[in-house]
Amino acid sequence: MMDRSKVIPSLLALVLLLPWQCIDPLDTQPEEEKIILVMEGNISTKPGPHKIQLSKSARYGSRAFGEIQPVRNATVYIRSDDGVQVFLNEGIYGSYLTPEGFQAKVGNKYTLMILTESGERYASLPAEVVSGPEIKEIIPKFKVQPGLNNEAPAVGMELYARFDDPPDERNFYLWDTKGEYVLSTRPDLHSVPDGMGGEVIAPLDCCAVCYVNEGGLANNLTIFTDLYTDGQPHEKFVSFVKDDGWRFLETYMAVVEQYSLTKDAYAFYEILQSQLAINGNIFDPPPATLRGNIINLDDPDEETIGYFFATSMTSDTIFIPRSALTDPAPAVNIRDDCRGIRNASNVKPPYWP
Repeated sequence: MMDRSKVIPSLLALVLLLPWQCIDPLDTQPEEEKIILVMEGNISTKPGPHKIQLSKSARYGSRAFGEIQPVRNATVYIRSDDGVQVFLNEGIYGSYLTPEGFQAKVGNKYTLMILTESGERYASLPAEVVSGPEIKEIIPKFKVQPGLNNEAPAVGMELYARFDDPPDERNFYLWDTKGEYVLSTRPDLHSVPDGMGGEVIAPLDCCAVCYVNEGGLANNLTIFTDLYTDGQPHEKFVSFVKDDGWRFLETYMAVVEQYSLTKDAYAFYEILQSQLAINGNIFDPPPATLRGNIINLDDPDEETIGYFFATSMTSDTIFIPRSALTDPAPAVNIRDDCRGIRNASNVKPPYWP
C-alpha cells in the first residue's frame, strides 16, 4: 500500500520545482455573491400533510452557504398531469404544507410550482410516482464502529430492511430513518450553586420520564438499485443508530421509511451521497456538479438547490429495548427536569407500547 505521508511532501516538492513563469498570479478579486433558492421536500403516497421548505441563501462561488433566510408569503402549489392543482398552506420559517390527507398516486406525475412575493417564478421538472415493494421486516444488529483519529469506538444498532425486489423491472430505493426514545432523568438530584463555590441539592417536582422525538437521523442517507440483483429478496443496511448514552437508556423507536425513486432522482442522490462521503483531503475525487430539478421560468440559467420528487413510500416501526445492546454505552446521568431537553415531552404518545 502506498504511504500517503511520503506522497504529500513529494507533491509539495514538485510544486516548488515548477518554473516561476508557469505560476499564475494570485487572484485577489472577491468572488461574486449569489442569492439562490433552496428547496427541500417531497410528496409521497403516504397521507399528508407533506412539507416543502423554501429559503434563500448567500453563496460565494463554490464556497459554503451564508445566512439562510426563509422564503415567506410565496404561492406554492402542486400540479398533477391529470389536471388537479393543490395549493399548499404556509407554515413557519418558510415551510409550506399540503392539505391534511393529500397523497400522491402511483403512475401520476407532479410538478411543484413556486411564485415568490417579489414575482420570481420557479417550477420543478415533472416527478413521476413509481411503485415499490413493502418492507417485510426491520432487523436490528448490535454494532461496534471503530473510532477515527484516536476517538473511542461508537456502539449502537444497525438497522436492515428486508423486502422482495420486484422482478423484470429496474428499481431504485432511498431510505430515511426517524427516531424517538424514552429519556429517564433524575430531577430529584437537581442542584444549584450554594454561593460559596459549591452546590446544594434542590430537587425538582417534575419530570423524570420523557419521550424525545429527534426526527430524522443525520448522515443516514442510504440508496440502492437492483441493477445486478433484480427480483431477489434483500436485507439492506439502512441506518446506524448510535448509542450516545441517552437514546438507549430504556427503549428506542425507529421508523424506517422506504422510498421508490425514478432513475433521475436516484442519480441526484447518488451524487449527493458521494459528496457527503468526501473527507476533503488531496486523495478525494473532485466533487461532481450537483444539479437539482428546480428551474427559474424567467431565467433558466439561474442556479438553484434542491430536488423535488414524488414517491411511493412504505414504512415499518421497530422498538429496541436497552437489553438488545450487547455492550451499551455508559448511561448519561441527567440531574434535571427531562422536559428541558429539546423535543422532549412528558406526555406518552398514543402509539407507544
